This record gives sequence, C-alpha cells and structure tokens, in this order.
Amino acid sequence: MEETPLLAAYQPAALVYSISSDLRRSCWYVLGSLPIGAAIVIWQLPQIPNPQPARLVPLAIFLGAFGTFLLGSSVLPLFWRLRIDEVGISRRRMFRFCRWCAEPRFPG
Repeated sequence: MEETPLLAAYQPAALVYSISSDLRRSCWYVLGSLPIGAAIVIWQLPQIPNPQPARLVPLAIFLGAFGTFLLGSSVLPLFWRLRIDEVGISRRRMFRFCRWCAEPRFPG
C-alpha cells in the first residue's frame, strides 16, 4: 500500500498535562494571601509595647523565611508541565522542557 503525502506528514499532537484546577486554585489562594498577611504584620508591629530589637530580629527572620517558603511552594507548581510526544516524555521546569532519559535507572 502506497503512503499518501498527507498521511506521511501527519504528526500526532503532543499531550501536555499540568496540575488540576483545584490545586492550581489553591496555589493562587496562597499567593493572594501573602500580601494580606504581610500587611497585617506591618500594621501590628507598631502595636507591640516596648519593642526590643533582640526579640524582633528573630521574628523578622522567621517570617521572611516562612514567606519565602510559601511563595516558592505555591509558584513552582504553576509552572509544572508534563509533555508526551513522539520523541518521549519531557517535563517543564520553569521556562524550558527537559527530557527524561529512557534508560532504566536501576538495571537488573
């Protein structure tokens, strides 16, 4: 059977998967609540009677580290994608796709 040029040029579209919309919405809730939480902390700082820098510095370090953790854990899943095409499986990390190797990691 002879192959027609139309069928020879046919390339199936790549399947692209991302996280579900419920999890995506949860990430957006965390991102939306971070500025509100920061505003509440800034608003409450002058309310502390006799603020001592020795007590405020560890609090500021903890809040900064916790905010950075929340920001990272809610932004990164928004960029995750999994693509399956004729070449293989690849995943997107931030802005580019990288291929998963086809060899088994633990032969035997």
